Amino acid sequence: MKNKLWRFLELKSDCDSKSLFNIIFVELIQKFFKILFAFVTDGAPVFHGRLNGVKKLVSEKIPSLINVHCLAHATDLVAKKSFNRLSYDIWSVLNTITCYFTQSSVNRANFRILQADLDLAPLQILHICKTRWLVLHNCISRINKR
Repeated sequence: MKNKLWRFLELKSDCDSKSLFNIIFVELIQKFFKILFAFVTDGAPVFHGRLNGVKKLVSEKIPSLINVHCLAHATDLVAKKSFNRLSYDIWSVLNTITCYFTQSSVNRANFRILQADLDLAPLQILHICKTRWLVLHNCISRINKR
């Protein structure tokens, strides 16, 4: 499967489901009707609302279309909700670690020396950002590998 950015479109009206559907219909559905088989979104209510969401409007035009929640968004939501159940703030812990090593060249140098002394493959400190998909997963996976 190959992903490709179709194009950027300026929304000249409200960002409600009907306006978004009209743009999607004109730009994609009419042009690619014969090869469309799935509709993937980030799960925002404007897209997935069961009464007036874009997904419902698209399904009315193409009933056979498969509706899918973006895997990256879904995984990120699961990770964030899972860590909300912890007794400590995982974001603060990871951010403190990141800041400690990234804001000091001495600390970065000591980190590289420690990795070499322990015969560990050199790794860069991952920057944590709540708005980046899967960054939490990547940080936790990196910690678990050690």
